Amino acid sequence: VRVQSPWCVDMQVVDLPGFRDFNHDHTRQHLASDIERMNESFMADPRNVMLCVEQAGDSATMATLSRCRKVDPYFRRTILIRNKLDKFYKDLTCDNVSKWVDGFGDLPSEL
Repeated sequence: VRVQSPWCVDMQVVDLPGFRDFNHDHTRQHLASDIERMNESFMADPRNVMLCVEQAGDSATMATLSRCRKVDPYFRRTILIRNKLDKFYKDLTCDNVSKWVDGFGDLPSEL
């Protein structure tokens, strides 16, 4: 997707494939290594802003956010998007939805 306007900076959105942490065979491991190399080279470019999509829940399992932190330790160009809050619909209330989004205090304050 490309966004252009005479009144703002041009922007491109690139949807990279997700990291694959578990693979059954050599072929899939090779693919996972290729994806990791491609993603990490894109993430290392300081001109790129990263939209880090992580499933809501225990922030200790946020593998992609950990990878973003390696190249952007202060999260200056990382935007965390928490999805699948609907899995916790029965637990959500008007009083605690912000706490779910914030990770119940487990997320880095810089985000």
